[in-house]
Amino acid sequence: MWSDLLSSIGGGEGHRIAYELAKQRLRELDLKRQCELAGASFIEAEGKARLKLLGDIYEVLEPECEVECITNRSAPMTLKILVLHYLAQATGKELTGRLIDFRELLGGLAYYVSFDSRVKKPLLQAFGDDDGSRLRRAAERFDVEEVHYGDVGLRIWALPRVPITIAFWVADEEMPPSMNILFDSSISDYLTTEDVAVLCEHMAEMLIEGR
Repeated sequence: MWSDLLSSIGGGEGHRIAYELAKQRLRELDLKRQCELAGASFIEAEGKARLKLLGDIYEVLEPECEVECITNRSAPMTLKILVLHYLAQATGKELTGRLIDFRELLGGLAYYVSFDSRVKKPLLQAFGDDDGSRLRRAAERFDVEEVHYGDVGLRIWALPRVPITIAFWVADEEMPPSMNILFDSSISDYLTTEDVAVLCEHMAEMLIEGR
């Protein structure tokens, strides 16, 4: 699971190979058309795509499909790879409004324990002793809106057509705090299950950093 981007590739060289493969895949497609399908902007005069990922602005430049983050020069390679994967896979499917959790993604059930330990548990450890106000503040770095899920519900627009909903239940005398992370069922038209896991792990890290 998430072998291309994180755990089994051994860092720098693996990232570089995954990045080059992702660039090659996108070069085989019409970048302008993929921007339309992905809800990204295409600046024709400059031959580049522009979109937001987790609150930062990324650009993809033709003809090589190099990725630059213009708001964070230290953006990790894994997020640049995600930008390329998102643009290449986008189908243009509209949001369905039906929310699913990670276990309902292709292969998600088999890897849910890993997802839980790398995403949900760190978030609960960071925010579980709070009434949700710190989670709200931490999420302000993203494009976010409040929704009616749990005691605190946040919809984070991780990518133009990839909202991630966090539902947080505050602890009370009878129950510990709990959290669920939900996706629109159209997410598989934009990202693989592996990419969803990596995206959520980065989101969790950024929320924890911003608490």
